[in-house]
Amino acid sequence: MSLILPAVGVLIALVGGVFVVIGTRSARASRAFERVAQRAPGVLTDMRYETVGPAGDRTMRAVPVVEFRLPDGQIVNTEARMGATPGFRRPGAQITVLYDPADPRRARVDARMGGAGALAGGCLASLGLTFLVLGIAVAIGGYLLAQELP
Repeated sequence: MSLILPAVGVLIALVGGVFVVIGTRSARASRAFERVAQRAPGVLTDMRYETVGPAGDRTMRAVPVVEFRLPDGQIVNTEARMGATPGFRRPGAQITVLYDPADPRRARVDARMGGAGALAGGCLASLGLTFLVLGIAVAIGGYLLAQELP
């Protein structure tokens, strides 16, 4: 009896489960940030690019460097690693920054796409759920098929 198909199904389901967990955590973190975030006018001071991903499958990611002023007058200079990046903007552009009042260095550029981070996390979780269900179906179908073969 061949259990290759059920094993493939289990593997697909496991990958889907990982996507569900990552997507759900990402959506929750984004919503939590958006609940406490304050807005401030700012300036895009630089756009750094960094390489991400494993060797052979690397891609470039834009990391905006922003400067903004807190209500107490303190100036914050930080990398906006969360949320959407303004790839179409040039250094010197006036932007709106969302920042965490408890830690103003946690900031992102307000892309005027309310809930965009939560939406991206939700999409990843939905994709994962699809793979999870598909993997379970393949595993069960493969197991039942293997039981019927002589």
